[in-house]
Amino acid sequence: MTGARRVGRPRLVVAASASLLVAAACFPHASADPANDAPPPPRERSQTRVSSLSVRDLLRGAARTLGAQAPITGAMRPDEELVFLEEFTGPSIGPGLRWGWKTGAYPGCVTNRPNWKLDHLDPSAITYRHGKLRIRAAPRPDGDLWTTGLLTTGDSCGSGGRGFQVRTDDLVVARLRLPTARVGAWPAIWTWRDGRNEIDVFEWHSDRPHRLEFVNHVRGGAKFWTSPIVRPGAWLDVAVRLGPRSLTWYVAPAGEQLVPTYSDTRGVGTGFHAHLVVNLSINSGRYHPPPASPDPITFEVDAVRVYRVPDDWLLGGG
Repeated sequence: MTGARRVGRPRLVVAASASLLVAAACFPHASADPANDAPPPPRERSQTRVSSLSVRDLLRGAARTLGAQAPITGAMRPDEELVFLEEFTGPSIGPGLRWGWKTGAYPGCVTNRPNWKLDHLDPSAITYRHGKLRIRAAPRPDGDLWTTGLLTTGDSCGSGGRGFQVRTDDLVVARLRLPTARVGAWPAIWTWRDGRNEIDVFEWHSDRPHRLEFVNHVRGGAKFWTSPIVRPGAWLDVAVRLGPRSLTWYVAPAGEQLVPTYSDTRGVGTGFHAHLVVNLSINSGRYHPPPASPDPITFEVDAVRVYRVPDDWLLGGG
């Protein structure tokens, strides 16, 4: 496949204890109480550094341990490995770095009025704080657009990213906090490549506060999923299994076992691959109301992980 290459060895700081590594992969630092909207306490991070080869071996061992304890996540398979890990410990945005801040999904790369968004992408809207990504949207003084942020691993209009791609059968898992805004907010995690290949890990519109949207734009299919655990300010774990014949989405209050919520019986086929995108959009009013005030809107992401059955870890670097 054009552009396919072997992933470089991950550079991570890991715990000397395998049990701590396994615990970190299960997001233990978040509250399991769905009524608790406060940010989870900071992760415990080991200061022990090990060689790149040891990191890879530890990741494989941890992933296999997690697979053997599938009820912990509700979605893992026994033979999967962790191939992408982002815990937002510091900025990595720009050419040659992990993320880009523009996207080929937007006409002109930074705005997207044709798709009912008031976005004007700017890296100044993206900050890292206490091991979390924070995207802050605020109205621009020169019109009705809002300065907001987006991160993508590729197809970034030259703004960065090392080209990592998810692919068929991967499990994508994210921990996130929904905005507190009552109208106008449109956070999402999705995939994109070459003008298509969009799978929505989740979308949320704040005027529908208890509803998540799961959409397969590759082969068609969508679900509006409603639950009391979905609400403004809530911390959630969301995931999708990119199966060839069916996509399965999972949701849970942060730190609890992931529960399957919807399978579309459509899937993505055997050759799917696409870049990851994390963003906060602002609704234009076409299908969902725009913000009711100029108050800033914030979307937080604690971690993004991708698990894969091992082969050669192709299709882009971390």
